[in-house]
Amino acid sequence: MHFPACDTRFSNLSMLAPACHRVKELWPFLVCLPSWPYCWGGAKPGLHTKILVIFKNNARRTANLVSCVGIWFQGHGSQPDLNFSRDTIMPLWIFLLVAQNTVFQPESPIVLGKLEIPGTQADRSGLTGKLSDGSPANRLGGFGSALAATDKPGFFFMLPDRGPGDGMVDFPCRFHRVMLNLPEAVGVPEFTVLGTTLLRDPQGAMLTGGSKNLDHRWDPEGMRVGPWPACVPNRRNRPGQAVFLSEEYGPRVGIFQQDGVLVRELPVPARMRVNKPHADAKTEEAQNAVGRQPNKGFEGLALSPEADTLWVATQGPLLQDHKAANGRWIRLVRYNLEAGSLAGEFVYPLDAPHCGVSEILWVSPNQLLVLERDSFAGKEAKVKRIYLATNANATDVSTLDCLSDAKKPVKPWRKRLLVDLLDPKLGLAGERFPPKWEGMAWGEVLGGARVLWLITDNDFVSKNSTWVLALRIPEGMLRN
Repeated sequence: MHFPACDTRFSNLSMLAPACHRVKELWPFLVCLPSWPYCWGGAKPGLHTKILVIFKNNARRTANLVSCVGIWFQGHGSQPDLNFSRDTIMPLWIFLLVAQNTVFQPESPIVLGKLEIPGTQADRSGLTGKLSDGSPANRLGGFGSALAATDKPGFFFMLPDRGPGDGMVDFPCRFHRVMLNLPEAVGVPEFTVLGTTLLRDPQGAMLTGGSKNLDHRWDPEGMRVGPWPACVPNRRNRPGQAVFLSEEYGPRVGIFQQDGVLVRELPVPARMRVNKPHADAKTEEAQNAVGRQPNKGFEGLALSPEADTLWVATQGPLLQDHKAANGRWIRLVRYNLEAGSLAGEFVYPLDAPHCGVSEILWVSPNQLLVLERDSFAGKEAKVKRIYLATNANATDVSTLDCLSDAKKPVKPWRKRLLVDLLDPKLGLAGERFPPKWEGMAWGEVLGGARVLWLITDNDFVSKNSTWVLALRIPEGMLRN
């Protein structure tokens, strides 16, 4: 179906649904319109005025909607040339009623808003001076490695990774508390940094992103915020929510207080650890045949709403798994947070060996969103996709140190494409398209759809902005 555009800013169909969503403000008045002869007869003269005022305030956003039935709004921001009569108001009301379940509820993702945050902003850590590479110690950089929702709408946590220089800088690990919301149904998101917290081990020692400090090095990549799980002692006496972090050096999974102190680490299968860690990535890979690849440990983390189940995902295949499925299988590890124990291990299939998993997000006990990408930017980018992954009787591989040793066929998780960020309909692709989409979190629910927030990692490069994206995901897209 063709939708004629009344305003060139709405010529992209990706803007139609959020425009239509805003028109739902009409319902308090339109539901009265079956009695339109009585209303139009003068008994309720204020009704007609109210409808016109709402249409006037939303003329730009509703132009495409009404053009679908040939009703044309003249002007953009001034009083539209509306000429309602007894012959036109009833068809309009019927159309809008039907459109509520069609145009208003598209089974496709819609961009609600996009924000670019400059790479030169400062965080709230209070740190002064410069790091060994000359960059400010309080730079707000790399914080798109993870994005986590809290129990308060519009408030999130953001997580930088190991800092600038790919581990060559002794960077104090930290996370940020931020406010992030959409002021309107569609537009530019609002963003404010509320606080920055430095990470410490149980003895109070600073956790650092520098690769040389083998005892206290952390490369935080996955993050969720939720209730304190049963596996944490004195959980009922701990303030606020728990902060769950995964990192790549170990790899490790840790549970932190909101003051940044590590409370508990979860067990990690030995097959995922390297026996001979080294500060230099190439040296480390050369002297290990088993374990995670350098910089491809626990990248993604998903948490159930009740905080009884946690998932982590490796970014790429383990060193010993490279031959399985041509290097396309990564591992998903499930934890039982009631006991703080391992509860299964599964395989997720990548699109290609050069791709990796950047983030995972809870949907249901057997479903996760998986953010999969390549490492290319701009027009070179080919894979920036969000999949709905389902555990449909997948094989538990927790007894397999090497996937190639399986005696029976291994059944991976099933996946279905949910969002292609390079889809021209979204209007995001181009020369400036960022390479590293890494953070993903659910936001509020809007009329039968959920807001999905995405964020990029600028790698602490001051000239690179951080992109924040809000997508509207209809609930129907999340059904199998």
